[in-house]
Amino acid sequence: MQVLDRYPQSTGLGIDIAGPAIEVARSDAVKRGYGGRINFLVGDARKLDYRDEFANVDILTSFLMGHDFWPREKCVNSLQRLRKAFPSVKRFFICDTVRILTNDPQSRHAVQEEDVPIFTLGFEFGHALMNVKLPTVEDWEGFFEDGGWVCVKQHHMLPPSLTVLFELVPRDANAM
Repeated sequence: MQVLDRYPQSTGLGIDIAGPAIEVARSDAVKRGYGGRINFLVGDARKLDYRDEFANVDILTSFLMGHDFWPREKCVNSLQRLRKAFPSVKRFFICDTVRILTNDPQSRHAVQEEDVPIFTLGFEFGHALMNVKLPTVEDWEGFFEDGGWVCVKQHHMLPPSLTVLFELVPRDANAM
């Protein structure tokens, strides 16, 4: 909703798998006076198909749920579906906290075991208990094109752990 505040001519469409979260967002939008500038839908970002409401969407965002697209084959499928569901999209921003490898010379982002942030230990442990794979930066880099996207930039953020904002453009479009 901050985007709507900053860009008064913009409109928004929020999608979340959790119905109660959608209700809270709708209520907040009404309180902020957005009127018809924003709409909310219950949906699973991993399984979206084209709808008329998606025709003019030009920016997609996914924040702190990218690891829910995994494992790899499901992630590729989800990214392909998103590309088809949003035919006018020009940019897709995926921001997620990634798994940090320790003492791994193959990873540009590996750290020494004694330097792993405490948040990272809890974050990775909690997801391991739920049997959720957390991809590394290298995991993400290795498949965007298979999913129909090209990564044009990465924005790395620390702390509390390595979080990356991947800036993607459709593979079938000219990079802007």
